[in-house]
Amino acid sequence: MYKVFFNERVFALVSRTETVAETFDYVCDIYKAEEINEAIELFYKREGLRSMKVICKNMEACFAQFTTKFKLRVAAGGLVTNSDKHLLVIERNERWDLPKGHQDPGENVQQTALREVSEECGITNLELGEEACITYHVYNYNEREVLKETHWYFMKYSGNEQLLPQANEGITKAIWVAPDRKPEIIARTYQSLLQVFEFAFV
Repeated sequence: MYKVFFNERVFALVSRTETVAETFDYVCDIYKAEEINEAIELFYKREGLRSMKVICKNMEACFAQFTTKFKLRVAAGGLVTNSDKHLLVIERNERWDLPKGHQDPGENVQQTALREVSEECGITNLELGEEACITYHVYNYNEREVLKETHWYFMKYSGNEQLLPQANEGITKAIWVAPDRKPEIIARTYQSLLQVFEFAFV
């Protein structure tokens, strides 16, 4: 399933063979990739829909067609744990978030993830692990709709540097949180990060 967030709204593309336990406000079935354009238009028009599921005959072709409607920007970030198995989280815009940022020219996504964690939290010598997941969300930038594709990587940190939140990126806190604080964190985060925090708090 491809799940794309439009702020707090969800647009999901699902294959016919996939079983999805979640419930959606509206469900439609399409046979041709081009029909995704009509589904997007319907989603925009019906602003009251919090969630929409589009069942696709060829999900990959549908998602490829979906991406043509937006400017694609790639980002990457980290699910960083320390030796106490505490998770590194940041506070930005009065919500709990995870360190991440856009890819610079010449970087691969792994390099982006490591650089962004280091810049946003002031720590170095991070050990990169496997990719946890990829998230998608749409936002407006310079009167253009952007599809942000964020790659999330597990990371380990064993140092003792003081966390230094990157103020010029609007980050007001960078802290380590124990797993038992999961309810508090997910209660004040973004809808698009709920899945990521599920990977993080294991």
